[in-house]
Amino acid sequence: MGWIDARDIAESAAAVLVDPERDFDDEYVLTGPQALSYSDAAGIIAAETGRPVRVIDVDVDEVAAHLREAGIPASFAGSLAGVEISVRKSHAEGATTSVQDLTGRGPRTFTAFVHEHADEWAAPSRNGDPLGS
Repeated sequence: MGWIDARDIAESAAAVLVDPERDFDDEYVLTGPQALSYSDAAGIIAAETGRPVRVIDVDVDEVAAHLREAGIPASFAGSLAGVEISVRKSHAEGATTSVQDLTGRGPRTFTAFVHEHADEWAAPSRNGDPLGS
């Protein structure tokens, strides 16, 4: 999967909106500069934060059950879980040049993003909450 920084999405959208010559029928697939699996992303997070990170593969029914437990309606939870499994399997699909084409600069790397936020992610958890909230 081509993990992408939200700032790259915003800058790409702005570039489309401010260009009077832009054809709004064009489609842009926005991605980061490289395709990474969940395991690749976890490895980068672990390396940048110094915290162990692991990926646990679960099947589509488990994903759907967790989504339902989080309050998502059953029919949507099943659909969303299917998309998640599909994304997981297609991680090797390549990155695009759309951010570069639209903004004139390449997208930020996942490693750079994690590095920018490593202090936040490396902070000890509060109240036993792994997210620190």
